[in-house]
Amino acid sequence: MNYSSISYALILSFWIPSNFSKATAQDVRITEYSAQSTSNLSDENSETSGWVELMNTGNHKVNLNKYALSDTSLVAKKFRLPRQKIASGERVLIILSGKDLKKNNPIHTDFKLNLHESLHLWRRRDIVQCITTKQKYGYESLGAIGTSRGDQLYPYASASPGEANSSGILAAQSIIFNFESGVYGETIKVIPLAPNKNLNLRYTLDGTEPTANSPLVCDGISLDSTSYSINQCDTINVSANGHPFFLPKQTKRISILGAALFDKAGNKQSETEFRSYHLSHKRNKLPIISLIGTWDDLFSPQNGILNPGILRDSLPAGNCDLRGRHTEKTVHLDLIQHGKTTQSLRVGLRTHGGSSRKSQQKGLRVYARKSHGNPNISIDLFSLKTEVSRLALKPLTRSYSGLGIEDHLSSFMAYMLGLEAPRHLFSEVYINGVYQGVYTVHQRIDEKWLQSEYNAQNPVIVSGWGGQTKGGVDSSFVDLMQFVKDHDLSELENYRILSTKLDIANFIDYQIFEQFIANRDWPKGNVKCWKEKNTDSKWRWIFFDGDAGLRFQNLNGFSHAMGNSQCEWCRTGGDSSILMKKLWDNKEFKHQFRKRANHLVKNNLNPKITVPWLSTVWLQLQPTLSDQLNRYDHMTLTKAQQELDNLLSFLKTQPERYKTFLEQTSNSSLIEKNP
Repeated sequence: MNYSSISYALILSFWIPSNFSKATAQDVRITEYSAQSTSNLSDENSETSGWVELMNTGNHKVNLNKYALSDTSLVAKKFRLPRQKIASGERVLIILSGKDLKKNNPIHTDFKLNLHESLHLWRRRDIVQCITTKQKYGYESLGAIGTSRGDQLYPYASASPGEANSSGILAAQSIIFNFESGVYGETIKVIPLAPNKNLNLRYTLDGTEPTANSPLVCDGISLDSTSYSINQCDTINVSANGHPFFLPKQTKRISILGAALFDKAGNKQSETEFRSYHLSHKRNKLPIISLIGTWDDLFSPQNGILNPGILRDSLPAGNCDLRGRHTEKTVHLDLIQHGKTTQSLRVGLRTHGGSSRKSQQKGLRVYARKSHGNPNISIDLFSLKTEVSRLALKPLTRSYSGLGIEDHLSSFMAYMLGLEAPRHLFSEVYINGVYQGVYTVHQRIDEKWLQSEYNAQNPVIVSGWGGQTKGGVDSSFVDLMQFVKDHDLSELENYRILSTKLDIANFIDYQIFEQFIANRDWPKGNVKCWKEKNTDSKWRWIFFDGDAGLRFQNLNGFSHAMGNSQCEWCRTGGDSSILMKKLWDNKEFKHQFRKRANHLVKNNLNPKITVPWLSTVWLQLQPTLSDQLNRYDHMTLTKAQQELDNLLSFLKTQPERYKTFLEQTSNSSLIEKNP
């Protein structure tokens, strides 16, 4: 596996504010698709399979071999298309049969697709499209209308593989919107349309499901900046006992349009289709996550997972403390990046974190599942499109500084060093159209994340120094730590044995970075490492949760890691420092550590690199702070500026300070001659 550091050219694309980033042209698009066979299509052996239609939507010829298809988001699992040039407007039919026939006409992929599995179209390492068939109300395919690019696919009652799609054969239960979710000007007129004229189209504007008594759609629905959601969830005291609740004077809102089809008797005949519209002349620089769920599931005292409710006096966070899949609520999610919807799907929602379950701005966790209709969320993180099954949403109010920049920036710095670290973004979050504030959104650390991001095969993740895993305790990690305790690592043979079990270079980078940022919540806590379940794999370390770093200029990160911390509440030692302490006795390790520290301080951690990163993050976050503070009043703009100044000072002065700490502690110069 390749764990080398990512190219610095990526910095430029990531730190441009999201709505100004220049998208790469993707000329080949999926314009029709079916996960199962259709009545009018069989292959040369009279066998039926799922299929996909690709079209060159650009103005010039395109070579197909730049593209690939897969039923997974793992880069290594792609089916690369053969070398074949297709003209502008030309369509290519590909059979999802599992027969692996690239020279055939039509082409056959090496994988089959089942219902509720996702189909991914790739261009090199980027995912161009990700599509899942729901098949709930009965239709043959999903397709673009006419010759459009396929940015939005609609259900078709009769498929037309290899041919232009006709809007006349759209499935009777489908609903078409002239405006998809996104950021628009101050006024739009949304016209939901349904092909079946025998059904009534009804709508709501408050995030609730339409009923037979909801208004009928007639000649369209005019929306402007005043037609926002009237949901009053921001007035409910969702803080746990002993935690402050701030009743906002004014809460930012967006418009939520829900539409569904009903027969003449008032029986619902389709799923509810939701759309989220941000209508303002002021354009957001941050992505938007819009979550839409029922009041009973989210805010009722009896069942609401975001309200302490009936368990307020029984559990520290009341209802919000309930954990496990049985507490998960199904909600609709609109993800809006670069001003337009990048995905609209149903997901599972839970609360997340420890203290953030008790606070007014709740920590959240989002799950994509086959049972909800889509097993993955397609999202841009660090300017790389990726597929994730789980996302964690951490509220700004629960970060040490109240800004959340430390966690966001430290994760990016670790990622750029080549460490395993979840990718982040800042996002505004709305629930039922009501602004919930700014969150740091990141990949959830689990086995699926390692498989998708690092092509790990059958990985196991250990949390803490005792070898804890999801299924119990990992004996190989326990044995590793026991070996460290029982052996003198200054002896070459013992060090060589340990280096067959532990990725020494990775451990050095991990330790240097945690020490450099002076992470006060580590190493006693926030420790994870992983390996593949085979005899040749070595333990590697995962960086996460850095919001207690990049702040404490008087904390000697090296001494802290060695178990000599002066921090009263985060005192280290014991198992949390024994690995570093015993490795430090080895001359080879000590030399390698110092040499690498000197290199990183001069290069990757140099203020000439890190300060511009901070500046561009601040440019994204700063315009949204007034809305955040109006919602929660957890700090002042003056305090925010002070926190930013402290962070800037840390980045500028920490390189020299860290070298000094290391020299003082080890009683020798940072740069040594070879031992």
